[in-house]
Amino acid sequence: MPKISELAAAASAADTDQLAANQGGTTRRVTVGQVRAGLASATHTHAISEIANLQASLDAKQPIDPDLTALAANTTNGLWARTGNGTGAARTITAGSGITVTNGDGVAGNPTIALNFTLANIPQSGATAGQVLKWNGSAWAPANDEVGSGGAAAPSIITASAASTYQATGLTGDRVIKLTLTGNVTITAPTFTGLAPNSVYFVRYELTASGGARTPSFSGYTLASGVDPARTIPDGGSLFIDTEAHTDASGAVSLQRLIGAYDVGSEPAAPLAPDDRIVFSDTSDGGRPKSAPVSDIRDLSGRAVAFTDHIPISGNGTYVILEDNTILGTITGVTYRCNTGTLTATLQIANHTSSSNLTPTGAASISGLTDLAVSTASARATATGANTMGKSGTTGRVLQVVVTNATGSPTVLTLTVRGTT
Repeated sequence: MPKISELAAAASAADTDQLAANQGGTTRRVTVGQVRAGLASATHTHAISEIANLQASLDAKQPIDPDLTALAANTTNGLWARTGNGTGAARTITAGSGITVTNGDGVAGNPTIALNFTLANIPQSGATAGQVLKWNGSAWAPANDEVGSGGAAAPSIITASAASTYQATGLTGDRVIKLTLTGNVTITAPTFTGLAPNSVYFVRYELTASGGARTPSFSGYTLASGVDPARTIPDGGSLFIDTEAHTDASGAVSLQRLIGAYDVGSEPAAPLAPDDRIVFSDTSDGGRPKSAPVSDIRDLSGRAVAFTDHIPISGNGTYVILEDNTILGTITGVTYRCNTGTLTATLQIANHTSSSNLTPTGAASISGLTDLAVSTASARATATGANTMGKSGTTGRVLQVVVTNATGSPTVLTLTVRGTT
């Protein structure tokens, strides 16, 4: 006999149909409705405690979070940023100076950040025209550009006026300070910044008295040997003071001293020889001062010229060094020396006998250029008188030297004859 459960699963008759089942050896008859009544209900409730491990599983789940609630409420594209408990906002990476940003909100792709480095993106940072960045010992800072000893530019000039005290501050290198004194001024050693270590810097004071005679004094300096800056400057006069500042290994100024003092108006005139050179203040040639020997300086009396001759010496005698020279008009002086030994030289001007006979005649010694004591050391002599070398009609002139007292085997006499056209 089938079991009741088997009958219930296969039953398709009406609830009133009777089914026979063998249960425990006893035949029983039941209706289909009775079988269905014994099955479990399709919907029902149970207490959490009646279901094994259900409470533990629920406890392991994340509770409701206000930050997640805020994120769920956001409708703006971008990168999410928590701005407080339960609050937030969508953000976008934006570009600053010198930076470019692609996909800053991350919507189209990963954000990309790159440098956009150009000179236009460098901020001024307090720099003024002509300044550069320099390391001042602790940070990079704008400062004046300096030219080293090999440069062509002159030191920067500071112009100021003072009645009682004066101090230059924040100097970054060599300077010329043109200071007008309207009283007896005390000048204090300047302060520097950004100097190179183990270096020497120079400051020149060009002091001018105004409104009366002024007597400057100096504070904070040591005096170099022989320097005396204690001078009274007459009204309208000038006094130049040269100073130097030494730096130590850290770049700090370790010594400032006065190294020179001179008054242009009271300095004695320097004797000049024709071969001495004069330096001019014109610095147009690449910043370098120009210089020229005295003999090359032209004046209203004529154009200066010079002629050098190396004369082989075979002993005492007369040697012709110039004939019919149309350039050298008037002889003004001579520089002379010999390669070995000593001799006595006398310069003369003679006439040609005629235009066809070049034999010198009527020789006359040039005043100032007679009996010159010549040795291996270069020496100079100045001529006096007319000493004209120009032609007279068709008759030319000859410049000759008479050598006497040659000792020590001199073999070459070098003469540089100077004159004007």
